[in-house]
Amino acid sequence: MKPHALTVEEVVKEQGVSEKGLSKQEAEQRLEKYGKNEIREKEQTSLVVIFLKQFKSFLIFLLIFAAIISALVGHAIDAIFIAAIIFLNAVLGFTQEYRAEKAVRALKKIAAPKATVMRNGKEKVISSNKIVPGDIIVLKQGDEVPADARLISEFNLSVNEASLTGESEPQSKQTKKMDEDTPLPDRKNMIYAGTTVTKGRGRAVVTETGMETKFGEIAEDIQSVTEQETPLQKRLSTLGTKLGIAVMAIAAVIVVAGVLTGKPLLRMALTGIALAVAAVPEGLPAVITMTLAIGMKEMAKDNAVVRKLLAVETLGSTTVICSDKTGTLTKNDMELVESFVPGPEDQLFRTVALCNDTSPEAETGDMTERALSKAAKEKGFTKEGMGLERTDEVSFSSERKIMTTMHEDGSSHTKGAPEVVLSKCTKILTEDGVKKLDEKQEFLDKAEEMASEGQRVLAAAYKEDKGDEPEQEMIFLGLTGLMDPLRPEAKEAVAKCEEAGIRPIVITGDHALTAKAIAKKAGIETEGVIEGEEVEELSDDELKEALETVSVFARVSPSHKLRIVELLEEEREVVAVTGDGVNDAPALKKASIGVAMGITGTDVSKGAAEMILTDDNFATIVKAVKRGRIIFSNIRSFVSYLLSANAGEILVLFTASVAGLARLPLLPIHLLWVNLVTDGLPALALGVSPAEKGIMERKPRSRDEPVINKEVAALIVLIGIVITVLILTLFLTASPEKGTTMAFTSLVVSELFFAFSCQSMKEPATAARFKDKYLFMSVIGSLVLQAIVVYTPVIQQAFGTVPLGIFDWFKVFGAGLIVFTAAEVFKKVYTSRGV
Repeated sequence: MKPHALTVEEVVKEQGVSEKGLSKQEAEQRLEKYGKNEIREKEQTSLVVIFLKQFKSFLIFLLIFAAIISALVGHAIDAIFIAAIIFLNAVLGFTQEYRAEKAVRALKKIAAPKATVMRNGKEKVISSNKIVPGDIIVLKQGDEVPADARLISEFNLSVNEASLTGESEPQSKQTKKMDEDTPLPDRKNMIYAGTTVTKGRGRAVVTETGMETKFGEIAEDIQSVTEQETPLQKRLSTLGTKLGIAVMAIAAVIVVAGVLTGKPLLRMALTGIALAVAAVPEGLPAVITMTLAIGMKEMAKDNAVVRKLLAVETLGSTTVICSDKTGTLTKNDMELVESFVPGPEDQLFRTVALCNDTSPEAETGDMTERALSKAAKEKGFTKEGMGLERTDEVSFSSERKIMTTMHEDGSSHTKGAPEVVLSKCTKILTEDGVKKLDEKQEFLDKAEEMASEGQRVLAAAYKEDKGDEPEQEMIFLGLTGLMDPLRPEAKEAVAKCEEAGIRPIVITGDHALTAKAIAKKAGIETEGVIEGEEVEELSDDELKEALETVSVFARVSPSHKLRIVELLEEEREVVAVTGDGVNDAPALKKASIGVAMGITGTDVSKGAAEMILTDDNFATIVKAVKRGRIIFSNIRSFVSYLLSANAGEILVLFTASVAGLARLPLLPIHLLWVNLVTDGLPALALGVSPAEKGIMERKPRSRDEPVINKEVAALIVLIGIVITVLILTLFLTASPEKGTTMAFTSLVVSELFFAFSCQSMKEPATAARFKDKYLFMSVIGSLVLQAIVVYTPVIQQAFGTVPLGIFDWFKVFGAGLIVFTAAEVFKKVYTSRGV
């Protein structure tokens, strides 16, 4: 039988120990048998592996192939250029992910390394990793529980199990045996590793250590969960594959066609390489990496540490946020939210201050007691201020449900469950003084109403002269309603999520009434609440159907939460899961993106998440969602920009080859220069463009929506054709010595003009975003670099350029203006069609 279903005597006998604890020799033998009391962590990824991961991309493979081919045919400068960009991309990606991992390690809290146990009848402090099954552990307020254990004695013991069960209120403990099928959150005679004693003291016999604890089981679950590819990874993989096929197909067609028409094989091979160079956007991987890295930095400023580069964009695709309640939507701290007092409230607050084991300044201890103590202080009452020494007390227990303290002035003060306190009261304090208490139902009804709103309701009473029976014939003072309150920003954050088409779902280990009340306050609509037992009973199809309308799940276990996330993912949802407890970790790992809390979060939850909120603020998620959407929008903008330019380059070379021109308008080094340098700066600027108007008022993108959708594809083709016509026209109408320079420079300038149009697929470039200073600076910088290539003698030799005159520049800028106009007209037509 499980330890919670055994009596104290039975569990002690089963563990082969007495209340004096283990001997030194027995403890050593058991340590050898069971191993250390610690969680076995998955081997950390080495720095070398993190670096090599940056090359895991089809686009990078294409660039490596292009670099090798360029080197083999003697184009050393081309090969060096490509190799440099590959290395730069890897360094950027590695640096950001390494910094993120360092930030995560800095956020981790130091677990309590010591524990008190009984050894040979004496208390002994040992390293918690040396605790073994059968050890008798000694616990007091503030201690972290080092292992799973069955209580054998306790005095007024309460334990905060929020990190494991999601239950926000500390749980009162007892030693009586319980039914074997009692759910984990209701096992009052058990304590679990990773939880904290908030009140009282006790002793317990250890039943499980290390990976066998509930904490360890969850760690095992996390390590068995397969990580999912991010939506952006999938989109970039698809894009890379399509580009690769296109590159090989275009190069093959050109080489074969040329050879069949009698052109030399070597010349056609070089032309094929030039086309391959033109087709591959060499700057794209680096621009994507830098855009994501800048996004990571901006998110960090907004208190969101992203551990994996590609996860930055995933939040922008989110369709569902599965949020824990405690510490995520709420403050994870109780507050007095309502009081119902029939008479002067001073006496009520005087009583809750005296009948209290904490102080207003306390940072540990029972949250309910702290909340009452703070509320009393605000009314001017503190134990120290009143100076009434406590002479005796009758402690709270789960059976009695009340607590009473006696003081040196002869008075007694009581608080506890309303029905119990009222049953012991015969009088009531009113505005007209103390009266006989005839009608109790009014207060019981009010207590029930407050409880239905998710409040923890306590009644207060007192006696001026305690006599021999301090808990009899008391004077009733009123009701207090306490709650772990909603974060002030949570309601607005939820509203913004729903406006953005993102559905919030609350999944918690807390009680159904509390969960529903918090969801209602946050503005989360739901058709009822489903509890863990019902989740267990429902089939997958039934639970999927329920998930369409139910947005609150209460009293759930970690396995229930994981199942809900898996079913949502099966329905093609992009799921973000937020949480701070050990119980959240498996779902954090399984979800499209896991979001852990940096302050209250456990090490396990932080290790499982892709993003950590350093301020534990739900509203920060909304900022991250917006940043994710901006990043994808910007990625689409610069992909459109770079691939439109590539399309123009391909069509120019393809047309020139098919037409049998004696010389090509563009050289391979021109294409590399354009793709890596003059296009690279504006692409980076597009990567940090400000948000498009209404970006958080749109529905989330489909997880299958490609980076290049129909609109982008049509624009790429149009601009490619326009650029081709313009370049070939300038090339053929210029003098032979200027033709190549005119084609090269007009390509650069046309793409720089086009960059202004790429800031948004919805808005015209003449809107406010036209004033983007970074884009202007990048365009000017690219023009300066191009002028250096055109006018510097040493560089002219490498690039095959000659100086251009003033009228040549008029033609070049005229070509750029035509490209810009074509793009703006296309956007207007496309937008007017409602596409």
